[in-house]
Formats: sequence, structure tokens, C-alpha cells
Amino acid sequence: MRIEPVLKFFLPLMISGLMLAPILLQPKPALADGPVCISPNMTIPDSPGDPHSNGAVPGPVVTSTIIVTNAGPIADLNLYISATHTYVGDLVFTLTHKIGDTVLGSTAVISRAKGIRPGGAFSQPACTGDNINIILDDEASLSVHDDCNEDVDNPDDPTVLAYIDGESYRPYTNTLGVPGALYIFDGQDQIGSWELTMNDNFEFDGPGTLHQWCLLFNEPGPDLQIDKQANVASITPGGAITYNLTYGNNGTQANNAVITETLPAHTSFSPSNLPGWQQVGATNQYIYQVGNVAGLSSGHQITFTVTVNKPLPAGVNNLTNVVEIGHDGTQGQDFNTINNQDTEVTVVNAAPNLQINKTDGNISVKPGGLITYTLYYTNAGSQTATQVVISDTIPSNTMFRSDLSSAGWSCPNNNAGSICTLNIASLATNGVGSSVTFVVKVNDSLPAGVTAINNTAKIGDNGANGTDLNLLDNEDTEATPIDSGSGETQFHVYLPLVVKN
Repeated sequence: MRIEPVLKFFLPLMISGLMLAPILLQPKPALADGPVCISPNMTIPDSPGDPHSNGAVPGPVVTSTIIVTNAGPIADLNLYISATHTYVGDLVFTLTHKIGDTVLGSTAVISRAKGIRPGGAFSQPACTGDNINIILDDEASLSVHDDCNEDVDNPDDPTVLAYIDGESYRPYTNTLGVPGALYIFDGQDQIGSWELTMNDNFEFDGPGTLHQWCLLFNEPGPDLQIDKQANVASITPGGAITYNLTYGNNGTQANNAVITETLPAHTSFSPSNLPGWQQVGATNQYIYQVGNVAGLSSGHQITFTVTVNKPLPAGVNNLTNVVEIGHDGTQGQDFNTINNQDTEVTVVNAAPNLQINKTDGNISVKPGGLITYTLYYTNAGSQTATQVVISDTIPSNTMFRSDLSSAGWSCPNNNAGSICTLNIASLATNGVGSSVTFVVKVNDSLPAGVTAINNTAKIGDNGANGTDLNLLDNEDTEATPIDSGSGETQFHVYLPLVVKN
């Protein structure tokens, strides 16, 4: 039968008259800015046991230290502990605050939790539940000492938790019967070294592990936080961006948490593709009901995917997405709202692709004749082009006929070699082209060797929305052959031949 004496303090291990020094972990400096945490992953050695005391011998004391370097008064202190150990009732945890060698305060926060065991043989049986993942808070309604869950059937079964995961409990009640213990640090300056010491007081159920512990200075409520990362650094119109949202809680439990996504401009979202997201009325906001978020939890993830519109208006060079997380406030107001929002900016790889094609209608022309060029132009890119200009140089051996051309052409003069321009202003990427005409008259007399009239048209913009995606199709040349015939009409008269004898 296991004997479970009540121990409200720990002692260094005594073996054969020798006292073993406590096992100390190297201190870790920290700044007191919100929760101050350390993850020592330290072994809590099992008690060696003693046949003369039915196994009830305090094991080696181990200590983990946090050094706080920022000064500041303590209005309220909570303590988070995460440890794995079967039979929590074997453990004693004590928190001590020191500056140098001066002890400012020391109190047991968990000490031989007794739980409730129906038909138990002892007046204060140790709790048989397993593991600790709780916040110790003087103002909590549950007690770490009296509300420990028992594992009646199989004390070695790790699935029966000693405490509700992430819940808040009052620390061990001191010998004066005053609820809680962390109040002794109220009013002190948080600067200094903080030591969490622990040991196992009964053999057979160790060793255990202290995974993490945190000092929660002046934190009366939740502290939700959220981080957003896009799966791509840049995107082309028509592509999809998946935002990976990671959220957690640095404070106490937050109830009915909600994540709100604001749809970036020039994108679309289909809730059917990602179940759980709901549109807020007819707005561009979508919400995701997270539910309760346990205190000091992290790494929770969901995704939000949007499709970028194609085409994009001029001037859209990036997409900005904002996400927020909040809760209903029933567990207190969020004490740090700065980390409740995150913004992600994704660069847009969009640019115009202006194209022009010139045709003379597949004609040939005589000296003195007219050539009507039709210029077809479009924007086949992914973003609107602005300040678009078509230019056409009047071919050699011709003159420009503005009266027969589309309106809007501007030429220094109508003679060969002059560069004429036509302003189109902006040109959207709708894939629908347009056309203008450019008419020239061939000179009546051409130099020897001229066999064609060559004409080149170009199109371009101001580059404000990116470099044209393909400059090779920004100009086109048409060669119109010269009809070298004289142009005179010949008439043939056939007369009957009369022969006289």
C-alpha cells in the first residue's frame, strides 16, 4: 500500500548522511514586456524512495531561473506552468523573487495537490491526475490544491488530466489559510531573478518534465495575437494568394474569439472554397468564428485565399490585406491590442502589353495615288496603359492627307519625314482593339528605282504602370508596291481592208 504523507515544503535529498545540492539550470535573461517565458524542458527527477517511509522521500530539487531586466511595479502577478508528470500530487512548486542574494518573497504555488478520491484511505490523499498546463491566478475560482482531477481507476494513465488545460487556478493555500499565494509579490518591482523550484516527493511516478513557465506581470485578461503570411511575395492578375493566419493567446482564456478579414481591393473571395468563413452582410469583410482560445496557447492556423482580378486598373502596384482578431470581453479586456491586427502587402506583377498592326488593304499604288493605312491597336497586357500615343512617320515620296485621315493626328507639317502623333489617353486591358486611319498621297513623280512606299507605325505609353511586357509588337511596317505602268489608256481601231483591182 502506498503511504502519502502531507508535505508542504521540500527538502534537499539526504542519502547516507550526505546532502545533495539542488540541481540548477543556467539562468536566462529576459525583458518584462508582456509575458516573460522560458522553456527549459527540464527533467524533474523521481524521488529515490525509502523502504522505511513507504517511498515518501523528497527528491532532488531542480530550479529554473528567469532574470527580468526591466523595472516596473507589480500590480498583479500570474504564473503559467506547463509540465508533464504522472500523479501530480507528488509535486511541489515554489516561486522565489530575489535581487542578488536578497530574497524578496517566496511561496509554494503547487504543493501536494490532494484532489478528491471517493473512499480514499487518507485524510488528504495526493491527486492522482496527470500533467500541468494552467495559469496560477489569485483571483481564479478554482483551486489548484482542492480541484485536482483524480484518476481513480488507473493512476498511471496519462489521459486523465489533473487540471483543465489552459484554465486558471488559485495557487496553493498557505498555512494561514489565505486563498492564493502570488499576492505576496504585489507592490514589488519586477526586476531581479525569479526562481521556480520543484521536486518529486514520492517514488514510482517519475521522472517528469518542466516544459515552460511564464511570469505574467499585470495581465488581468486575454492577449490575443495574430500573424499573417502570404504564400507568394508577388502575384500576377488572375492568380491566387493564400494568406496563412496563425493566432494565439498570450494572456488568460479568451471567449468567443472572431477573426475578421478585409478583402483586398481588386480581389474576390468565394466562401464555399474555404468553409467556416462568412461574409458580413454585403461588405468586403469576412469573419471566422474561432470560439474560445485557451490562455498561453499558440500555433493555431487557418487560411484565407483570394483571387486577383484580371485586368487591373492603372496604378495598382500592390495588394494590401488586413486581418484582425478579437473576443467578447467576458474574461476581461485584451491588454495588448497592438498584436490583434496584422497587414500583408503583396507586390503585383502587372503591366500593359500594347500591340499595333498596320495594313494597306493589300493594294498597289500608282504615282499620284492614295494609300489608306488602317492601324489596329490593343492592350493585351494585365494592366491599363496610360498616356498612350500612336506615332507614324510620313513615308518618303508622299505627303500626309489629314482631311482623309482619322481626326486627332498632329504633324509638324504634311511632308515626308514628319512624325505624326495621335493621343489615345488610357487603354484598358479588355482585349478589345480599336483602329484609326492614316492616309498619304504618293508623289506624281518618283525617283528611279523606287518600287514601294514603306511606312512604320508605333505605339507606346508613359510607363507609369510598368514596362511593356513585349516591345516587339509595339510597331509594324507596311510596304506598298508601286504600280510602274504609264497610266495611259490605249485605244485600238480596227478598219476593214479594201483591195481594189
